[in-house]
Amino acid sequence: MPLAREIEYWDGVAAKLVNEDRVIRDNVWKRPEEIKRLLKYNWLGENVLEIGVGNGMIAGALQLILQGHWDYIGTELSPNFRKTSQAMFQLEVVSADVLELPVGEYTRIIALDSLEHVRPEHRVEGYAKIASVAAKDALLFIHFSRSTSYHDKEFDHPFGLADIAALEAVSFTLNKYERYTCVLPEGNLDYVFVVMQKC
Repeated sequence: MPLAREIEYWDGVAAKLVNEDRVIRDNVWKRPEEIKRLLKYNWLGENVLEIGVGNGMIAGALQLILQGHWDYIGTELSPNFRKTSQAMFQLEVVSADVLELPVGEYTRIIALDSLEHVRPEHRVEGYAKIASVAAKDALLFIHFSRSTSYHDKEFDHPFGLADIAALEAVSFTLNKYERYTCVLPEGNLDYVFVVMQKC
């Protein structure tokens, strides 16, 4: 499938979530759960790569808390999401997917609700790319939904234990696998928070 279709889809998603006044509609029940888990780890002075920034909400919150005392770069295919994350949170975000990550040696890699959007045929190469930019002992933070997705199935592919094993095959070890339920007014959503470490 051409990359242009992926970009068009995610740009459309972004257009629905961020209006012209830069007001973000987001899952306000999930974000505190993600932040709470991420803040159990050190971020001060870390070299951080985020894969699939989306609206930039999590990195923006971390940046506010850290007052800029970290080195951060994010990747995002959607121009609309990139504009939002740059305008609202002053984040450095580049156009890239998991196969073309920015060169570096990152001590923290964030992939929140993004790896399930990597096409299955690109995952082995993508995970090898993640490993290639991860510093020794780097932490990889993954978050994904176990509930039914609202995304178009053409752009949404289940992520699970086989993917964890594939990441282990490229020198990551599993430190944490936490399942939790997020209570929303219209029903509960089930998520998994994973922490892996580069050997």
